[in-house]
Amino acid sequence: MIESLSATMGHVSEACKQVGIDRTTHYKYLKADPDYKQAVADVESSTGDWVESKMRELISGVKTITPTGDVYQNAPCKTSIIFYAKTKMKDRGYIERTEQVIEMGEDAIKKLAVEFIDGTEKKKNEL
Repeated sequence: MIESLSATMGHVSEACKQVGIDRTTHYKYLKADPDYKQAVADVESSTGDWVESKMRELISGVKTITPTGDVYQNAPCKTSIIFYAKTKMKDRGYIERTEQVIEMGEDAIKKLAVEFIDGTEKKKNEL
């Protein structure tokens, strides 16, 4: 099963079909066998490493070799650069933010403050 997971890049349904077991069997093994669980985690990690290597290629620009031997360097993929920045560089401010402006009257703010401090079910229902 581990070889099939590796060959399918961790696609559980496809790997199960290849080895002739049901998906529920895979998940039972995952819960019951720590060695199996670790092997599956290793496959997932290897797949992630491969995907990251392809992402780096896209970010730096992909080299293409034609059948005649000519080499072309494609431009870096802007979408890949943005995706990488938003997922790996959050600490540098590359993150999508949603701003919400909420306007409410003084009574609503008082009730909200009481609910936050008290936390009782009765106060939550009043809001």
